[in-house]
Amino acid sequence: MLPLGTIESPEIVIGLVGRIGLDTRLVSEKIKSVLSTYSYETKILKVTSLLPKLKALPTIIDHPLEEYYKTRIAACNKLREISERNDILACLAIIRNKGIARGEGGSRLALEAGCLHR
Repeated sequence: MLPLGTIESPEIVIGLVGRIGLDTRLVSEKIKSVLSTYSYETKILKVTSLLPKLKALPTIIDHPLEEYYKTRIAACNKLREISERNDILACLAIIRNKGIARGEGGSRLALEAGCLHR
């Protein structure tokens, strides 16, 4: 039995934020490596991959690189406008993380219900 106030499997959440186009893989991999020495399992989540596929959002284009950035910026801006929340991307990441922790994978329905309907 664990002493009162301790957690058997403590969770750490680390968010890396950088300007668009900044490659955060090196830092992510270093953090992952260090945490693995303490037996932490890591999951890397790219917030823009959580954009709901709503008809009101601009289409996401992956190539060429200029369109990759431009369409993601436009979709994120539109999502903030629709939801009337400047924290909508953080909200999506939190809900996704909670779903992963519960083994649910953070369904898209939960993302939309939890963030778009305040």
